[in-house]
Amino acid sequence: MLEICPIPDSLDNLFFMGEEGFESTIFISEFDTVTKFFKPYVSDKMLFRKEGILISLHFCEIYNKHKIIPEIYKLICKDNGNFIGYTMECVAGQKLDEFCEDISVADKLLLFSNLQDTIKIINDNGYCLTDFNPNNFLVSKNLTIKLVDIDSFCLIDDSSKGFFCYYKHSCTFTRVVDVKYNIYSFYSLFVDMLFNVNKVQNSKKKIIQKITDENALTDSIKEKLIFFVNLRRKKQLKDLDYLF
Repeated sequence: MLEICPIPDSLDNLFFMGEEGFESTIFISEFDTVTKFFKPYVSDKMLFRKEGILISLHFCEIYNKHKIIPEIYKLICKDNGNFIGYTMECVAGQKLDEFCEDISVADKLLLFSNLQDTIKIINDNGYCLTDFNPNNFLVSKNLTIKLVDIDSFCLIDDSSKGFFCYYKHSCTFTRVVDVKYNIYSFYSLFVDMLFNVNKVQNSKKKIIQKITDENALTDSIKEKLIFFVNLRRKKQLKDLDYLF
């Protein structure tokens, strides 16, 4: 059962001290939970704050059905009722980029197939991811994935959150965060984790050569990846489909 509670006395001073700084979200870990406070300077744009209890209840439904996000235990509010953070499950696992360092290409393909399925569930529930930072995907030993930065979710077709996305994997052709935006960012993350290259910092020719030379990739996947690397105009996004 989701609870709504005021700032605990033990965290009150810490929160208001942190509110003076504008660089990072505040995390406090205790036992098997994590308490997270929103970044004050962007809190009005955060979906979790903006939509409040209804969105939180929907996230609880997604957790109960799919277990792909942390369980949310409490919403934390100020005296005026504004939501400022939450307490959630502390998820075990490795960050995506660290996990990918020691596994084969075949395992990376399976891992990213699982990640794609996870992202599709979020999309099917009416949300998109705005931040394809590898730190936000925690991987367990059996290659299951949890999306832990749930306050960076946005409603499909939201135009206010494009600037949140990790710059290496953001779609430069549009500021509207929609399913195609997520597919683009997924491709970018996949190429980066598979070959340690990305479109921001490497030449198109170098990336295509790596794709062509990788024997573990099927012709279908190579064709889709090369289309992604060659994509240069916004209207081409409509032809960018899921990878697997």
